[in-house]
Amino acid sequence: MKTRKILYADEGKILTNGEIYGKQIFLAEGVSEYDFYEITESEYERMLADGEKAE
Repeated sequence: MKTRKILYADEGKILTNGEIYGKQIFLAEGVSEYDFYEITESEYERMLADGEKAE
């Protein structure tokens, strides 16, 4: 049986690797926990708003 790692963001933060975003990240095989870092929820909301403006 394989073990799956789950990353949890601290309160008020979002985990990301630049492509995947979430408060909980279930790591797929071959994906490293070291590729993920935390950003604030307000940074994430700004990124979403900027993306909608670009479309």
